[in-house]
Amino acid sequence: MSSGQPWMAPGAEQLERLTTDERDAQDFVDYMPLWIRQASYAGGEARINRRIKDHLVRDWQVPRLPGRGRRSGRERYASGIPWSKDARHLLLSPGPDDKLAGRLVFEHVRPLKNTVAELRASYVDGEGRDAASMLALLRRLHTGWCFAVVSKRDRVPRAFADGTDPVTKFAEVDGGAAGFLILADDPRFGDRDW
Repeated sequence: MSSGQPWMAPGAEQLERLTTDERDAQDFVDYMPLWIRQASYAGGEARINRRIKDHLVRDWQVPRLPGRGRRSGRERYASGIPWSKDARHLLLSPGPDDKLAGRLVFEHVRPLKNTVAELRASYVDGEGRDAASMLALLRRLHTGWCFAVVSKRDRVPRAFADGTDPVTKFAEVDGGAAGFLILADDPRFGDRDW
C-alpha cells in the first residue's frame, strides 16, 4: 500500500522502468533530428508535434504505465496510477447494468502538448543527444503527478494555463487531489475477481 500520495512528490517517477529503456531512448535520439528538420517544411510544425506525441505515448508512456499487467475483465487502465473517487467507484462497485464504455477517461495531468514542447525544446538546446541523456530527459519529464483516471462526471477542466499544477487542475474533482488513490491501493481492488 502507498502512504499518502507519493505520485505528487516532485521527483517521484510515475512510469515503471523497463529493460528496453535505453533502446527506446535511442529511438528518440534517432528520430528527433528528422522530426526537427521536417518541422521547417510548410505545415510541418503541427505534423511533427503529432509524430513526437504519438511516439511518446505509444512507445514510451503506455508500455511503462504501472499496473498494466492486469488488463482483463473491466479494467481498462493501469491500476498503479491515481484514480478519482468516482472512477474507482464506477470500476469497483458497479451496478448490474453499469457499462464503463465512455465513462472513464485517462488524463495527462501535465498537458501532453507541454511535455512534447519541453522534449523538443530540450533537444534543440542540446539535451538528449545520446541514449543516456535522452533517457534522463524522458524520466525527468515523467516525474511528479503525470497521469490519472477520472470519470466523465468529474468534469476536469479542459482549458487551463500552462504550468497549472495537478492540485489546481483537479481541485474541482470530487474530493480534490485528496480524493485520488492508486487503484491497487483501494481495499475493494483485491476483492475483485479479475
